[in-house]
Amino acid sequence: MDLYRYISFEEFMTLVTFKTLHFVKPTKWDDSYEGCAYQMMADETFRNDFFSHLYDKMTEKDIFIKTAGMLSNYCHFIFTSGNWYGQCWTYFESESDAFWRIYSYNKKSIRIKSSTEIIKTLLGPMYKIYDKKVIYDNAVNREDIAKMQLDGMMENKKTVEPFFHKRTAFSHENEYRFLITPLTDGCGNKSLYPNMVSFVVETAQHNLMKINKDSPIVDKKSAINAINQVIEKTVPKEIYAIADDLDVNMNSASELVQDVLINPMADAWYVTLVEQICKENGIHCSGRSTLYDSVI
Repeated sequence: MDLYRYISFEEFMTLVTFKTLHFVKPTKWDDSYEGCAYQMMADETFRNDFFSHLYDKMTEKDIFIKTAGMLSNYCHFIFTSGNWYGQCWTYFESESDAFWRIYSYNKKSIRIKSSTEIIKTLLGPMYKIYDKKVIYDNAVNREDIAKMQLDGMMENKKTVEPFFHKRTAFSHENEYRFLITPLTDGCGNKSLYPNMVSFVVETAQHNLMKINKDSPIVDKKSAINAINQVIEKTVPKEIYAIADDLDVNMNSASELVQDVLINPMADAWYVTLVEQICKENGIHCSGRSTLYDSVI
């Protein structure tokens, strides 16, 4: 699938000069509603509703095993935002006046073209990848949106699912997202982050066994109470990743960029500059957009 991304001149030059594909922590995105299910877990009432829903969804008959599974799911979910990095594109091929104006960057914005296949190839086997079109939820408040995000997560069995949901106010973006997490530490060694999460989960499970021994878990209510006790005493709110940003190295920007289109309101000198940079780096450039050209 062809993808497009509107970027500033500075970001374009960073791409060309340093030959890196830049990803950021989703928690740094502007819209606070994105992935709000993670933040909403700090609210005990919301969290208990989640556990109640999860309890009813799970088919395991043994109540302790079911409770342990709920606790494990919670831990893996809450730590998801710690070591995943995202990048946003649009699959909307036609030029848009809204895009050029929203991402104007003082009339110096640049639209780069790539594809899902190219980006996945560049990422290679060093990263776990989850990519798809963003879902636009028709909800008003954070709680409803968070619940929709959790429903999507349980349906798709992907803990990063909440980061693929936005409000319908943004549906014009026709957004496509990549979320990646490193499988190594950058030196060829296996990433330690999954081990840290596993350690927290194992410690939490051990404490759950202690609670069950002293006060047996026999139903949904006692299961949720036991999990909350473990969370309060054992589970940290977050496991911090090494960095907020992640750069994926390329041999050249031309590996990623199939075409460059320049802001239709850009000055002639700027168009010439970008065209020359593209020529020097083996990148095809379609010149300045003709979106606002007069029709004779």
